[in-house]
Amino acid sequence: MNSTEYESISIARSRYAGCCLACGICKILCYTICCRACRPATQPKEELTLLCLGLEGAGKSTLLAELAGETVPEAEPTIGFSIKAVLMERVVLSVKELGGGPTIREYWERYFSGHDAVIFVIDSMSSDEQLSESVTCLSRCLASSALRGLPVLVVCSKQDKTGSKSVDHVKAMVESVMDGRKWSIVGSSQRGVEAVKKELEEIANSIIDN
Repeated sequence: MNSTEYESISIARSRYAGCCLACGICKILCYTICCRACRPATQPKEELTLLCLGLEGAGKSTLLAELAGETVPEAEPTIGFSIKAVLMERVVLSVKELGGGPTIREYWERYFSGHDAVIFVIDSMSSDEQLSESVTCLSRCLASSALRGLPVLVVCSKQDKTGSKSVDHVKAMVESVMDGRKWSIVGSSQRGVEAVKKELEEIANSIIDN
């Protein structure tokens, strides 16, 4: 093979490699464009605001930390209020927890406006006297015009503890104060909030679909 023939073959091979590279780039570009065109636009999630209430020590902070996928805090009372974001399939829940101490409860009603639903946490380890106090507190809250008609989720915390009151026991005490509103009740523990998540999902879907 003389130098002219070798040079011709080299040029042909270079052109062929260039064509293959160009074809490959075109395929990648076409695939990218098609994927972007076919991919549904990401819709921003709706946001609902929930109010989380309950007596001091009921387990509100622990529950919300679990729902938000955060580290469970040490057992310290909430001073004032805190807010957690709970991500659901169709919606983001912005949950405001109000501290449950006696002096703080006097000012609860100032923070009742502007919410879509209520979570009320009851300590399943409470005595009957403490349960009665929780039910009375819940009744007073629901009597507020700012919470009128809002769906309520009652959460019986600490269900994994020995000696805890059953969900049915708590239900029998709270159902009389619901006054015909939409409500539900579930149990929870520090390592088990799936039932709470399911109920919140149903509440959220009901709100945004109506």
